[in-house]
Amino acid sequence: MNVLPTLAAAALVLALAPAPVRADTPLVIGYTNVSDCVAAFVAKEEGFFAKRGLDVELRPMQNSAIEATAIVAGALQAGCNAPPVLLAAVDRGVPLVAIAGASVSNTTDKQTAIAVRADSGIKSAADFIGKKIGVSGIGSNGYVMFNQYLIGQHVDFKRVSYFEVPFPTQYDVLQRGTVDGVVSVVPILTKIIDDNVGTAVEYLEAPMPNGVPLVIFVASSDWTSKNPMLLAAIRGALQDATKFALTHQDKALQYVAQYTKQPLSIVQVTKFSTLDASLTPKQMQWWIEAMKEQGLTHTVIDPAAAIAK
Repeated sequence: MNVLPTLAAAALVLALAPAPVRADTPLVIGYTNVSDCVAAFVAKEEGFFAKRGLDVELRPMQNSAIEATAIVAGALQAGCNAPPVLLAAVDRGVPLVAIAGASVSNTTDKQTAIAVRADSGIKSAADFIGKKIGVSGIGSNGYVMFNQYLIGQHVDFKRVSYFEVPFPTQYDVLQRGTVDGVVSVVPILTKIIDDNVGTAVEYLEAPMPNGVPLVIFVASSDWTSKNPMLLAAIRGALQDATKFALTHQDKALQYVAQYTKQPLSIVQVTKFSTLDASLTPKQMQWWIEAMKEQGLTHTVIDPAAAIAK
């Protein structure tokens, strides 16, 4: 599913925005199949949500665009999502806002990479021209990051053929040879490499500055304005959970395996991204500039307005 049309369609369901949620009403928070959503897993399993009076259900979503639509429609109250999806929504007037950080870029991390089949003939950036590459969504984190890598190598990303391949199916699609490569994330990326289904040509955080948000938590601006106390409770729980994950990595990795449905043996050899629950407008600037350069946004976006107060 294309991220941009999905978000445009979300504007049509604004009338379905929910009324203020009572403290005793269960909250539904979505997540995608990435380890960077670990704060939500820990907050649920270690009781950080419950300690703040929140009854939370975590719901898996196929990709960030579908999740964003569900949030705006009121089916979810929040979700573990991606900066490009948020900014594409803001660009189109869809009332989505960031509420917390989850992880940030670090040039030494190896969480996101372009992995290719051994027989693809791809050795460098120029070799991607004319190839079929799977991404979790057009306009997704991986899509934008990979395009910026190609731009930095003076390669026209428009000469690459992109196909939407959700994270859970990337291993099988690459193994079958349906695509030449996939932009993947851990723990799925770990399994692809360990099983020799694909090799990493480039880890996509390496060309980025440190501290750029990779995964964030989002909600609708309507919901956050009507529920400031619940918003504060969610933020507090996620901050506590992030601290727990940083100091209890073995336990946190068990929760990643549980919620992403990946073998614990694969997850355990995976190093976490640089986890950070904070989020500032300045951190969003890299995404704003990259999406503008790639033609994914068309308005001037105020990063401060994209983050809930």
